[in-house]
Amino acid sequence: MSNRILVVDDSRDFRNLMADLLGAVGYQVATAANGNAAIPQAVAFQPGLILMDVQMPDLDGCEACRRIKRHPELSDIPVMLMSGDSGAASKAVAAGADAFMPKPFGLDRLVARIRALIGRDSPGVCFQEAG
Repeated sequence: MSNRILVVDDSRDFRNLMADLLGAVGYQVATAANGNAAIPQAVAFQPGLILMDVQMPDLDGCEACRRIKRHPELSDIPVMLMSGDSGAASKAVAAGADAFMPKPFGLDRLVARIRALIGRDSPGVCFQEAG
């Protein structure tokens, strides 16, 4: 699988932080500010994973996930939805997400989940998974 990750969040600070942190462990990162921007960005970037916030203006993460999963060029890409609202996990599952990550989260845990979704040969080997 690809070591490319598309980070979708309406917070510019969060997008930049994720791009810096994931880039530092070897991932190529592109970003989008909302669900509407995520779909064309995913088509252009062809990520191995889409990491997307649930609560965003215009098009929320759940509806964007549904559209991604129906899109012929994107349907096989794993989507991990994330939210500070613990109740969003069931919404993420209903939307077809491959995983859900509650915010806040540690980088070790995030990288472990990413590796589980896109393959063991992906970057991030400096982080050990809890076992």
